[in-house]
Amino acid sequence: MNQTKDEYVKVKTSYRVLASLMCLFNVFVSLSIFVFVDFKEIDLKYLPFLLVPIVFFYICVPITFTGYPPKTLFWMLEKRP
Repeated sequence: MNQTKDEYVKVKTSYRVLASLMCLFNVFVSLSIFVFVDFKEIDLKYLPFLLVPIVFFYICVPITFTGYPPKTLFWMLEKRP
């Protein structure tokens, strides 16, 4: 199934602003994780704290700059009439 961006409506500006705020917060969270976590004892309990900001960042950056989510999330958008 070949999907192009021209088939879909862009994300609204208000959601793009919220996505940019989430990007900013994700940067702060990622920095705080690297500052406050002791990496001498890397344990699996830290894995969610690293993966969740990375996934949010992966989703929010394309929405902020292009107005479209990553191609894996095109199913969420409505098609152009």
